[in-house]
Amino acid sequence: MTDQRFLLWLHSRLQHKHGEDPRIDFMHRLRAIIASTSADQDTPNDGRGKQSEGALMKKLNLPMVPHCVLGVRLNFGTGRPPLRKEKA
Repeated sequence: MTDQRFLLWLHSRLQHKHGEDPRIDFMHRLRAIIASTSADQDTPNDGRGKQSEGALMKKLNLPMVPHCVLGVRLNFGTGRPPLRKEKA
């Protein structure tokens, strides 16, 4: 699957499976990235080494953000409110 086709699939999944509004700013940004991606670009995805999440975050100089930050858990797709305080 080319990068452009993958990004189109991701956009569709965000909109139709997860209910994201296509008018939201990050969906506009995603469409702009899709439009500017070469139709034949194909990035390997072996999930190891240079392609791992940690390696990408390091390359982009971004901190790794744990799923539990300051006692607040993110519960995406669980039907519960998105933020819930953890019990001490």
